[in-house]
Amino acid sequence: MEPKEKSIIKGDFFPEPVEVIKVDKRNGGVIIYGRLIHNGDIRNWFLTEEDLREITIQGTDFSAKGSEAFLATEALRLRYAYLFDPYWQ
Repeated sequence: MEPKEKSIIKGDFFPEPVEVIKVDKRNGGVIIYGRLIHNGDIRNWFLTEEDLREITIQGTDFSAKGSEAFLATEALRLRYAYLFDPYWQ
């Protein structure tokens, strides 16, 4: 499976997860232009079709309940309220 722009990929070829900026198809493989997630460096890699089978593409899952998202947002709001006013209740 070929990575697409804005996807995050992992593999033995990369020192850390990579956000894909651009993918260019070339003869015998692809050139991936990407940004290292933790470091922020922008690099490029040439990967063959065999190399592409070894990378994993991280998916995004939005299947959580809305009430759980609201609870997390409310917890952050209370945390920040306490940071600015410790006597807030």
